[in-house]
Amino acid sequence: MPLYNLIWTDMGIYQRNLRNYDETVVLHNGSFDRGCCNCHTFLNKLPDSMLMNVRGGPGGRAKGGMVIARNGSVKRVVNTSTEFNPIPAIYLAWHPSGKAVSFSTNKVLQCFHTVGDQRDVVDRFSDLALYLIDSNRVTTTAEIARPDRLETYTTWSPDGRYMYFCSAPKLPVERYKEAHYELMRIAYDLDNDTWGEAETVLSAEQAGRSITLPRFSPDGKWLLFCMSDYGNFPAFTSTSDLCMMDMETGKYRPLEINSDKSESYHSWSSNSRWFVFSSKRRDGLFARPYLSYVDASGRAHKPIILPQRDPAFYDSHIRIYNVPELIRKPVSVTHRELVRALHAPEKQMKAELDPAVDPEKLTEPAARDLKYEPTPGG
Repeated sequence: MPLYNLIWTDMGIYQRNLRNYDETVVLHNGSFDRGCCNCHTFLNKLPDSMLMNVRGGPGGRAKGGMVIARNGSVKRVVNTSTEFNPIPAIYLAWHPSGKAVSFSTNKVLQCFHTVGDQRDVVDRFSDLALYLIDSNRVTTTAEIARPDRLETYTTWSPDGRYMYFCSAPKLPVERYKEAHYELMRIAYDLDNDTWGEAETVLSAEQAGRSITLPRFSPDGKWLLFCMSDYGNFPAFTSTSDLCMMDMETGKYRPLEINSDKSESYHSWSSNSRWFVFSSKRRDGLFARPYLSYVDASGRAHKPIILPQRDPAFYDSHIRIYNVPELIRKPVSVTHRELVRALHAPEKQMKAELDPAVDPEKLTEPAARDLKYEPTPGG
């Protein structure tokens, strides 16, 4: 059995205190039928409000969904699938107000190779939507759910006025190496639930590469993102580099700290002076977390691998670190509370589709009958 299948049987979200070596488990999939719990994110770098995508395992006893935890307890586990998005929410991003969550809904295909990078992840369908927490409603607009394009990886400007995302023309699967994602944004008024028009921030033609995983520094000065030769899954692409955009001038550049291996998922510190990122620079195989300091001019300084008590730790540890997030204090919700919520019928909720959204106009017929399949880990 391939290694990527074996890893799924032992997956967990852990939190590590950077002041020492203390590590505790937030959620482990051994508690819910060996399902997936890879995607997670926090509101404004505080763990008081946490989102987590969970998929129940083959046993079917635990219900999956978007777990919303606030102030030490799980408020709901939401099945975000609707007539518009039969595949539930995948990549999540809090609106800074905490009242909404943007997400993508993706149908992915994996390609395996015997030469070069071992595999690629290709989106067959990909659209964006918004989950409004108070009304338990999924909404979207044609500007971010075009049948002729693939939209993914949302993030919000710190003032909450714009949603940034990545978008590429939809191509036949066999042309996956021609896929180049552009950096886009769209205005959104949360109070009035109104959208603007999508606009290009950085085109793939101008960049000459594919742009993915945009993340704002909390102070709004910098936008950190990945660039690779093609595609939208930098963890599997050795050409992926980290790039920084000055949001005042719009100028961008590759970071000084890039290696010749994959640099992928990244997360800012609350003071906008540090970020953590996943990199395969050590051996080209396993993603490890690295920390880099950013000075006032936006220059990233020499990264250090996450220290371990045993200096030889990384020589024998073959587990992949993926989706690192920097937060200001420990997660308050307990493992017991998360597991209980996944099994509790009273915590389960089904999202409703905004009546103003017509899925017949926004969703391709071939996509309406799709069923959810696991999104590959990094």
